[in-house]
Amino acid sequence: MYETYYRLQRRPFSLLPDPAGLYLGATHHHLLRQVDDGLVRQCGFIVLTGEPGTGKTALLLQIAEHYADRFTTAVVPHIHAGLDTIMPLVLQAFGLPSHGSDGQSATAHESFVRVTEHLARTSSQGRQILLAVDEAQNLTAPMLEELRLLSNANGRTAVIHFVLAGQADFASRLQRPEMSQFAQRVTVWQTVPPLSERDTVHYVRHRLSAAGAVHPIVTERACRLIHHLTGGVPRLINHAGDAALAYGAAHQLAWITADVLLHTMEEGQGTSFLSVADAKRLAATWRDDAEERHEMEQADNGQASRPRQEAAPAQAGDTAVPAAERYERGQALKNAGLYKQAVDQFREAAADPGLALKAHAQIGLCYKLAGRHDEAVTAFRKALSSSASSPKETVQILYVLGRSLEALGRKAEALEAYRWIRREHADYRDVVRRIEALSSGRSSSGHPSTTASDSSWLGSLLKSKQV
Repeated sequence: MYETYYRLQRRPFSLLPDPAGLYLGATHHHLLRQVDDGLVRQCGFIVLTGEPGTGKTALLLQIAEHYADRFTTAVVPHIHAGLDTIMPLVLQAFGLPSHGSDGQSATAHESFVRVTEHLARTSSQGRQILLAVDEAQNLTAPMLEELRLLSNANGRTAVIHFVLAGQADFASRLQRPEMSQFAQRVTVWQTVPPLSERDTVHYVRHRLSAAGAVHPIVTERACRLIHHLTGGVPRLINHAGDAALAYGAAHQLAWITADVLLHTMEEGQGTSFLSVADAKRLAATWRDDAEERHEMEQADNGQASRPRQEAAPAQAGDTAVPAAERYERGQALKNAGLYKQAVDQFREAAADPGLALKAHAQIGLCYKLAGRHDEAVTAFRKALSSSASSPKETVQILYVLGRSLEALGRKAEALEAYRWIRREHADYRDVVRRIEALSSGRSSSGHPSTTASDSSWLGSLLKSKQV
């Protein structure tokens, strides 16, 4: 496989939903702000629609993960054809039994009662529920009515929120007269759009970086051609990127250029959205570009390669660039999902004692977002070692440190971090729930955890800071 040839940790353009590889463009950030506003206003239903392949599933999973600290989240990943009730899927999403004491499947009414009892228990514990439903275009009118009736559990204080993601025709269905009773409870309607050309470039770079690429591999010109071919639809971008990397590895090519991408198409690979004849017609305008050659030469000489829409980041060792500017550039790169480049900038910024704490914390966050939790822990330890950290900053860093330790299965150390947080800030985020989950022998993420042989480094560090 091409992962070995390009020294990647995994396939960057897998067609399976991958929240870790999710790239959010400017429009997507606006969409998430609308979702957040809807949840703050305790709206009943939030509806996200879009054409197939625009990333609705990955976005829905990202929403469920993002709000896991504030809500008890559950996901219905798909709607089976032929079902006359959604309740069995809701029970499964909540981890509730879907059978009665006689071993038979619970009736729709029994399932509904079981779900409402679960809502009441969760509410009595001071928690709210976020139920995310994918493939919502397959919801029948009776299923939508069941969800509407569940929303009746919301009184003065909301108990359950719904985020429904479906194809474009789902929004049209909800606007029919017979659906008015349900539609009146939908207070946020958003469309998940394809990526712009600029965001397509960043999307490709982000997916490669998250997979461990040490240089961009795909030129900016090739990224822009991918956008031209796919219209910015992430699923089609993944098709094109995967096929091009396979072609490049087979021909032992260091770079995927626009020319290589066209050769891939001409040979009939990844052409579900482009005919071979069309690929040949594009060759005259997309092949052999001087700017593209210059980009590759820069990267091969150890210089950072950036999309032309942005200024190139400062190079390591360039003392003319202030540390504060490096830090800001690091923030921008992190927000774009370019974690490796962001880490380079934060490391330079960390040379300034006044920025060392924040820079190391940001490095840790970059590694955490990239799934490189061992390196995240190292960076968070450096941030905590700073004598300049305030109690508030220490608590914030300890929390993300604990999350990375959990991901690594280092139970004792994660518990130690959360217990220090609880002592200083008893109701900080979800630390109480995480302490309970870890103490019962399982992590909050659902992964099995092991006991660390020695977590004294964390206790010693915190005692020295007198948190």
